[in-house]
Amino acid sequence: MEKVKETKEYKVFKKSSGRYCVLDTQNKWINAEKKIEILTKEGLFKAPPKKKEAPAEAAPAENA
Repeated sequence: MEKVKETKEYKVFKKSSGRYCVLDTQNKWINAEKKIEILTKEGLFKAPPKKKEAPAEAAPAENA
């Protein structure tokens, strides 16, 4: 792994697969929303837009 950035709060690494990982000061891996927030703040990752809920199906048309 290649160290990309280091701050007081965390270290950012880039894996050989191209993905990023974040390690906190207590040597624990940061995951999920917190990781996305850090990578977005550092400009290393662009978060995909959140999925919208599927619209409710329209009422079935009446066949006369």
